Amino acid sequence: MPKAQKEVAFCGVLGELFNKLGMDLMLRNKLIIFTAIISMFLSLSIQAQRPKVYSREKPIKIDFDMENIKQPKSIGTGYLYDFIDGTIFQSTRRNLDVAHKFRKVSGKKKESINVNILDQVPDSSWFTNRISTQDFSIEEIKRGSNVNPKPKSGKLIVLRGKTVGATPGFWVRDENGQTFILKFDPKDFPELASGAEMIATKMFWAFGFNVPENHIFHFRREDLEISEEAQVTGEKNKKRGMTEADLDLILSKIARQSDGQYRSLASRLIDGSPLGGITFSGRRKDDPNDIIPHEIRRDVRALKVFGAWTEHNDLRVGNTFDVFVEEDGRKFVRHYLIDFGSTFGSDSVQVNLPEVGREHGLDFNQAGKILLSGGLYQPPWRSKKHDPVFSPAVGRYSTKNFSPNKWKQNFPLVALGQMTDLDGFWAMQKVAAFTPEQIRAIVETAEYSKESDTEYLTRQILARQRIIVQHYANELMGIGKFNLKREGDSSYLNFKDYRKQFSLDEIVNSQYEYKLQGLDKNAKTLAEGVFNDANLEINSDLVEQISAVGNAEKNRGIAKLILNRKGEGGKKATVYLWSKDGISLEIVGIVH
Repeated sequence: MPKAQKEVAFCGVLGELFNKLGMDLMLRNKLIIFTAIISMFLSLSIQAQRPKVYSREKPIKIDFDMENIKQPKSIGTGYLYDFIDGTIFQSTRRNLDVAHKFRKVSGKKKESINVNILDQVPDSSWFTNRISTQDFSIEEIKRGSNVNPKPKSGKLIVLRGKTVGATPGFWVRDENGQTFILKFDPKDFPELASGAEMIATKMFWAFGFNVPENHIFHFRREDLEISEEAQVTGEKNKKRGMTEADLDLILSKIARQSDGQYRSLASRLIDGSPLGGITFSGRRKDDPNDIIPHEIRRDVRALKVFGAWTEHNDLRVGNTFDVFVEEDGRKFVRHYLIDFGSTFGSDSVQVNLPEVGREHGLDFNQAGKILLSGGLYQPPWRSKKHDPVFSPAVGRYSTKNFSPNKWKQNFPLVALGQMTDLDGFWAMQKVAAFTPEQIRAIVETAEYSKESDTEYLTRQILARQRIIVQHYANELMGIGKFNLKREGDSSYLNFKDYRKQFSLDEIVNSQYEYKLQGLDKNAKTLAEGVFNDANLEINSDLVEQISAVGNAEKNRGIAKLILNRKGEGGKKATVYLWSKDGISLEIVGIVH
């Protein structure tokens, strides 16, 4: 697969080279077309790496990419790197990729390959299935990733600090020996970044990602004691010994509460050796476990949906974290998302500007439209009334002008740009799984001092949830979470209808048509009809017929159940059913 990826990229570079060589127009076009055809076939060879549509083997639940390896090299990145790489280099590479251009014109994007026969993402060093596959109590959803206690109140030893930059802060060790980074809100916007980061951390943990342990933590000036070895990063990124004046300078930039305490977000240091950030395309070449190019990982692509819901506009390499860890006697890389201060209504040091989520920081597409129109064209967010800042703590976050499919993070990222309808539908099911009570509980972890802030943000998160579910459910048939239950002599296939569950004013058709067929060429139809309420009975006679179909050992006893909403034959879902003994049924494949 990596070899094919390189060959596809080579074809793209070759096509561009033809232009630069100044070849005869007809010859050049022929060569470019030939290159595109080769690229298309190579693309199809990559597609073939996806799991089979159905299999009588158990679906893969763990993609075991945690084999023992040597420690990879650390990769250094920063804001400037993320800006240049995302805005210029990744965009340029994409423009030189002929295969990508062919797929863009044809409307055929490569599907993600790290999915199993049930179209789900298995657990890995990147991702753990949580919401929508597990039931969480309110307490569990509020606890999230926090398996260790918050900093112990009392004496805190300051280990290092940063006095310059937009977000000054320092590292401390509490009396239990735990080390935390203390991060603060802007002085003019108390609770803004810390509240947003608390909520986003809980939500991204529930989605399934590895995230830090974060806590809202209050302390007093007299609790702080500077270590003799403590250093501070000052002007020109130079380090020197930290003084009491440095500590006071940091504290002078943050708000002090009426009782004399300071509010902070305490982020526990992640265990392991840091290796830098996660790239959004390619692989970490010195990690033998990292075999799937990141731009065709569904869990990475789906960050577009999760980012749109949480307004995580600062998604970039610098806000991810690879760590070399040791678990169960094995050493490997575990992948984290970190730093969620620029989420919801917060842009970390200020409230979100109106363009956040609607344009990249440097958006060539929008700039080109404005330039070609002589300024007559203006982005929609400029021509419409801005949604207001609700409060200094919540900032600017609402559903006004919100379109999940058009949402943009600050920098272009290859993986997010390649998300397909299937990726979006998978992510949508995670979004839909949050109950209003769970969302309210998560917002409460921000510990806003005003109840109105908690109420407002809860309502807006729920409103965006509904918009996201409606959009991605409407792209496909909109049903999922298939399940088989046996009652008496019959089996029942039931599922969740997301279009019905999250409908607004429209009337959603809850009548479904089905057709059950064998897999042989020109196989006869075993049964067909109409049913209601997302619950299809498959009686014992039909199960016995299923067990007898198949013209080869590999498809013996397997039938495909084709479902569509009555009157919407173009949008279908297919469930592959297997009966080994003529009595029981199993789901052995799902295609949306």
